[in-house]
Amino acid sequence: MLRRAFFALLASSTVFADSGPDLGLTPEMLHAIIREVAAKIEARYGSERPEAEKLVERIEAILATEPPTVREGDRAQAIAMEMHLINFDASAKATICGLRGYVFDSSVTGCMQTYRDLEQLSTQDAAEVMRWLDMRQAAAELEWEDKAALCRQRAIGAARALVSREPKKAEAHVLLASSLDWRDDSGPETLTALQTALKLDAKQPLATALLLQRRIRKALEATAQRQPSALDEKGVDDVMRPLYDRPLSPEEVATLDNELQSLGKEVDAVLTTASERKDFSGFLQGVMLRLELRCAAISAVASQKRPPEISFEAFSGEVRQRHVMQLFVLLDHPGVFGRAVELAGRNAEGIGTVAMMHLIGQMMHRAGEGKAPTAEQTARVKEVTEHLVKIARADDSPNAARAAEAVCIIGMVQVMMDQKPEHIDMLHRTLQLDPFRHRTLGFLTAAAMTLKEKQNVTATAVMTLQLAALPGLPTRKLAAAGAAKIGDYETALRLLDECAKEAPGDLMLRHQRIATLLRQSQSKAAIKKATLLYGDITPDTLLEKTASLEASNRHLFLQTYLLHLLLKPDTQTASELLTRLLEEKALDEATAKDVRKWMEK
Repeated sequence: MLRRAFFALLASSTVFADSGPDLGLTPEMLHAIIREVAAKIEARYGSERPEAEKLVERIEAILATEPPTVREGDRAQAIAMEMHLINFDASAKATICGLRGYVFDSSVTGCMQTYRDLEQLSTQDAAEVMRWLDMRQAAAELEWEDKAALCRQRAIGAARALVSREPKKAEAHVLLASSLDWRDDSGPETLTALQTALKLDAKQPLATALLLQRRIRKALEATAQRQPSALDEKGVDDVMRPLYDRPLSPEEVATLDNELQSLGKEVDAVLTTASERKDFSGFLQGVMLRLELRCAAISAVASQKRPPEISFEAFSGEVRQRHVMQLFVLLDHPGVFGRAVELAGRNAEGIGTVAMMHLIGQMMHRAGEGKAPTAEQTARVKEVTEHLVKIARADDSPNAARAAEAVCIIGMVQVMMDQKPEHIDMLHRTLQLDPFRHRTLGFLTAAAMTLKEKQNVTATAVMTLQLAALPGLPTRKLAAAGAAKIGDYETALRLLDECAKEAPGDLMLRHQRIATLLRQSQSKAAIKKATLLYGDITPDTLLEKTASLEASNRHLFLQTYLLHLLLKPDTQTASELLTRLLEEKALDEATAKDVRKWMEK
């Protein structure tokens, strides 16, 4: 299967941001929508899952809550309230990849929903193979290794059965090749399946794309390893390492460039064929092939010109960052963007994915170069948005729901670009059409961040809805953060205890449990329990134990640990540790400043 080309993070913010852009929304407006959604979720799931039981009643209680205030002069409580809860992810993630050419929602919760929805479907023939392939993709994103492996085997079995029933259909052989995916010792069978498909249909876009993708990667691999490679042989896990260890010569780069240019002509033919056949997925696969070509060329030149002192991590990071930008450059071309949208027709998810990727490209260019979108780019987005709005208002179908969702996401990105969205009403429309989807509920939380009052209460209510609609670890952690913010510590700790059983090794979950516990109480007993929760994490082991965390999460963890030391109280150890963390560049100066102010009081 064509691999993931890019993972687009369109918007993200901290859970309980202090302010946001004024969209003209009020707590009363959002609370009315929340009540409406709560009733629908309870009606659907109230008898099936405890998270949705008496949901309306619990939502009313949350909306009536007055968040706790810090007692004047209570230093310990003030320190505890400085401990941040988990980050709220109001993001929209989309991917250009796979047999369909795109994944409209590749977020964690989106993949969870996809997997669970597909589990319930009854399909046959080609649709059955596609179902297992989509489930495998979702499981792989979630790192459900056992389920991903099972889905792969089911896909292979269904594809082989399809080939047996319909040996003259090119699609059957393509689906078999996609199920095998060059893994393990399946390379020869994968290659045979693609060759058979092309004998039956010489211009079959997906078969051609899969084979071309393989040829491009094998060309780069052979160049990097200085040895020939066969298409049906298993490739190296990461070509960056040999490119780093043995930089290419100018002659080797030139030879590879000539080969890539020749392959580029075949890629152009894929785009032409897909366009002629009005094949949206095939067209996106052609775009991905152009990306493969550019990334191969970039990798080769980077190897040739790499500074001798650069580390492997820095080298591979810089190269991959350049890879990311290439897709945005490709999608920014009117001939690509416009034709993709045209071929998508009324496919709201397809249109939405392309539009999202296009917009985020504009935003990244603006951030990197300080350039505002051109009038042509703005007009392009406006035209697509209006097309989606028409689809969203046309009927009450799932496609209409996804169209409304796409408009909301476009609006979120526009806000981040200091542009005011034109279709705020799509927020309510989205939830009217599909109130059971985590991402659409997330729009409500994002909207709550724009309120001038009752941000926390409103966001917490939405997080409770999300948990009822899609129970699971991610939503449970989110709901726990909300409950803690409004002072419902019992609920928060109960939810976190449930999370801990599911993910005992999750460091950020441990951080959240400690922060919540100490927000609830700063007694000696609570501080002692917090210390026990840290377990083998001590001032001496802190750096080592948190090294795997993403930078922003690590800052939160380190800050909470320092504040916990101040509560013990052990100011001297906290001061010494703070100095060491700054020397090791594990902590930023802004976070250090926040901690120092409590040392000085």
